Amino acid sequence: MGDRIMSFDWNMLEDAWVRAATDALVGLATAHPDERIYAGAFWMLYGDYSSIQVPAFGANAESAAEGQRWAPPDWAWSMGNDAHEHVRTLYDPLQDLEIDEGAFEALWAEHIAMLGRVCRRVTSAMRAGDHAGAFTSAFFVGILDQSQDEALAYLKQSADEATLEAAGVLEVF
Repeated sequence: MGDRIMSFDWNMLEDAWVRAATDALVGLATAHPDERIYAGAFWMLYGDYSSIQVPAFGANAESAAEGQRWAPPDWAWSMGNDAHEHVRTLYDPLQDLEIDEGAFEALWAEHIAMLGRVCRRVTSAMRAGDHAGAFTSAFFVGILDQSQDEALAYLKQSADEATLEAAGVLEVF
């Protein structure tokens, strides 16, 4: 079990998340051309000494933001099952862990760091891509799970301070 985790391919998971999140956001922009998407987010983060679960990914538009602007469980869109299922299979080695606290903390930190890199890459891709007009000027993808004690630290790993301030998300912390 330990060897399987030690050789876990974080780069492959990162690239899969980037593809899945980018495809989901481009799909939303294409399907809803009159919407202005202001954020995408990873949320519902969970892990313990026995597993690290696949987080949820969703997005929201200005038209659906009232009262739920920074509450991803209430957002208009979640990633489609097909895209999410591909990423889910890559989490298989993380589903049956039997590790001590130190090993888990290191693994969890790597997971959060990987999600942070995904957020930054997807934010850049959406701002520069063919569908950039579908996204607000302050659009970003972030780790936005307020159920976590480290929620603000996770959010700051996923986007720079200027972006977070422009979006107005820091006001909820």
